[in-house]
Amino acid sequence: MKILSVHLQNFRLHADTQVDFTDGITGIIGSNESGKSALLEAIVWALFGAKATRGTMGGLRWWGAPARRTASVTLRFELGGKVYRIDRSESTATLHDEAGGLVLAESTDPVNKEVPKLIGMTLEQFSASYLVLQKDVARIASMGPTDRQAFVRSVMGVGKIDTGLDACRKRKNKVANEIEGIEAGLGQREPLEQAVTFAEADYARCHAEVEAQEQSNARATEALQGATEALADSTSRKEAHERHALARQTAQDARDAAILEVERLEAKLAGVEAAQGRLDVSAPAFALVDPLRLERDQLKDARATASERRTLVEREGELVQQVAEIEEALASARAVVETYDPDVYEAANVRAGELHRTLDALRVERQTRRANRLAAAQHHTERAAELARKIAVITEAGVDGSCPTCTRRLGDQFAAVMEYLEGDERVERELAIDAGIDAEDLDSPSDDELSLGAEVIEAEEEVERLVAARKHRDAAADVIRELEQGRRLTTAQASLADTRARLAALPTLTFSPERLSEVEAELGRIEELDRALAPDRALVAQVDETRERLAERRALREQAILQIEEAEAQIAYAGFDATKHETLVVKEAGARATHGDTRVALARAQEAGRGVRTRLADAVRAVADYDARAHRLIELREEHRVHVLTDRRLAEFRAAIVATIRPEMEELMSGFVHLLTDGRHESVTLTDDFQAVLHESGVPAEVVSGGTEDIAALAMRLAISQMIAERAGHPLELLILDEPFGSLDETRRGSVLALLRRLRSTFRQVIVISHVAETRDMVDHAVEFEFDEPAGRTRLVSGPAAILEVA
Repeated sequence: MKILSVHLQNFRLHADTQVDFTDGITGIIGSNESGKSALLEAIVWALFGAKATRGTMGGLRWWGAPARRTASVTLRFELGGKVYRIDRSESTATLHDEAGGLVLAESTDPVNKEVPKLIGMTLEQFSASYLVLQKDVARIASMGPTDRQAFVRSVMGVGKIDTGLDACRKRKNKVANEIEGIEAGLGQREPLEQAVTFAEADYARCHAEVEAQEQSNARATEALQGATEALADSTSRKEAHERHALARQTAQDARDAAILEVERLEAKLAGVEAAQGRLDVSAPAFALVDPLRLERDQLKDARATASERRTLVEREGELVQQVAEIEEALASARAVVETYDPDVYEAANVRAGELHRTLDALRVERQTRRANRLAAAQHHTERAAELARKIAVITEAGVDGSCPTCTRRLGDQFAAVMEYLEGDERVERELAIDAGIDAEDLDSPSDDELSLGAEVIEAEEEVERLVAARKHRDAAADVIRELEQGRRLTTAQASLADTRARLAALPTLTFSPERLSEVEAELGRIEELDRALAPDRALVAQVDETRERLAERRALREQAILQIEEAEAQIAYAGFDATKHETLVVKEAGARATHGDTRVALARAQEAGRGVRTRLADAVRAVADYDARAHRLIELREEHRVHVLTDRRLAEFRAAIVATIRPEMEELMSGFVHLLTDGRHESVTLTDDFQAVLHESGVPAEVVSGGTEDIAALAMRLAISQMIAERAGHPLELLILDEPFGSLDETRRGSVLALLRRLRSTFRQVIVISHVAETRDMVDHAVEFEFDEPAGRTRLVSGPAAILEVA
């Protein structure tokens, strides 16, 4: 596998960065937190997705990314003579075959499944073979015997055998426990067979009892049916008797009510003659009503005419005044409209708008500059605090402490590191102070801004005055339009002419209030007499209706008498005997009680039968369960035998695999250490716990320097990578080393790079990530990053022509 290029957009500290790779050793160089390791993380994320990242998916996105822009990486690599491209973002991914122009997989999950199949490695295998991380080398150097042995077994795949062996032993123990449990609870089969025999006998006895109770219940049911039918017939006769007795009583009540109503109506007819006599005596008085009403209406008309005349005279005066007021309002409004000039208002409004825009531009510019300086002050303050924390950690650890970035022992680099960090802290604090002073100066408006603000206020006041004048003009125009379009003046003038015409047309009539009082008094007396005679008039008017009702009541009386006779005949025909009915009720109750007893007895017999049937089924099921568990015991014993044999074979296989790891690793490490130490240590042997012992002039070295220990750890890690790749069947063309130098001096760093050059036949492409600036002079291609603090992102500062940064 060979990396061709990687393009990062809005990823970690990279806004838009593209790096192209070639064969040989490429150095990715930069200070701490300059975005070097983010390049490695982007490559692994593009290949394997979210499980290869640090933190959450949202943390990948650059803090300065535009809205709705997500982190994305495009990775191009060569594998088996073909070129592939992976486009991955926070929400999706695509795998392309560039030579064939094909999309091999689309969407996140399909790409995450297809890439390991394509390269033939999982994330764990890729990390153990292609990647040599700073933490891996440091961990190997500081491991104890047990941890080191577990690490080697894990990365070399022995852990998979351990996992399989552990699973086999767990299953073997589980099967053994299950066998023990079944044997303890299996018991004997003979008692179970006897329980089935006893249950079958009890079931036959219960079946005979149920048949006997069913016959008794059938006889009781037949007796109950006969008693019920006889009682039903008697009950029917009783209901007919009660129904006809009720009809007789109803007819008797109707007959008595008709007799009383006939007597009342006969008395009412006798009173009609007296009422007619009183009406005849009052007839002359009622003849004067119409003449008196005519005279009263004429007197009221004369009174109304006099009142209307007064009203029209008052209306005439009001209309004269209204016409004068409308003419005066029109004259005043026309004078206001003629005094307003719209051009003056337009010029003042334009000037105020221009002044406002100029002032807003000055304010926005000042506020933007202030915000930028505040942000810069915050950034420099946080950076200075972080540097101070690192200084405190290194100072506390002293010369023998480890670098908080690369975890290597500082040693003779302690003073240089401290001087570098303290200088950076002073610069950051000075930059924070300068930015804060600039922001404070920008908090107040400038003289130009204040002067322009005064002009804006003056222009706004002029516009407000002209707006008030325009509103006054508009109100006057509305008055004119309302008066002219609403024709209020012509309407008032027309109303005045109409009022004067109506005054001229009114007739001249004489009104006498005394005569009107006399006429109304006479009419009142006659109306009172009419109200007094109203009952007599109503009585006389009902004479025909009274005679008809009298005839109806006499007919109802005769009809009720006939209904009484019919009801008495029906009562006799029903033939109901109350004593016999009571006897039938008692007989039916006894038959019902007997029937209930037989039903209870039958239900008890059936319930007992169900219980015996359930017991029989349980006994049969117990025998079947015994047979099933006995058969399961045979199967488990066979499975236990197979797992015992598998346990033995896996243990033997693991021992054989482990025995082949150490000789091969010793051979590879010896070659690496010999090159890295310029032949001083010609070979390496490994103890049972994979502790490296370096040999000098054929003699094991009991004590070596810290740098030599780091070399041994790096050699072990390189050997592991080569062994994993060879055992997986993949040529190890690519090797990525993250901060591999640690505490190595310049000579040893050169030896590491020389080793990598000598291994070109194995590693066609080597990528070295380092914060050591001298590395740029030791590699074939150097790519240097630095952090652009004002922009808040990583920037490429040097590199070959094939390595570009997209602005």
